[in-house]
Amino acid sequence: MIERGLDHRGFAIIDTYSPCPTFNKVNTFKSYREETTDLPAGHDTSDRVEAMRLASVEDPLYLGVFYQAELPTFVDHLEAGHTGTEADRTKVIESLFTKYS
Repeated sequence: MIERGLDHRGFAIIDTYSPCPTFNKVNTFKSYREETTDLPAGHDTSDRVEAMRLASVEDPLYLGVFYQAELPTFVDHLEAGHTGTEADRTKVIESLFTKYS
């Protein structure tokens, strides 16, 4: 999962859940296996609403890629702006700030 997140072009969140048998006698490997399961077979990683629903479930804790979208990155937007004038690049940046703020 970590490799997949690092290889993803753009932003990725990697949430880890790991037992600590040395210092934590409650969250053991046994409890980890009992509390977690893979995402349901056929889960559509392009469905953001379903991804949020599954990520909110606490029993069981699902493991896997919940959501993935292939969208232009911030760098893509900036590079697109480099084909024009300084004013064009400023418009790209301002449109991104407007869209995401």
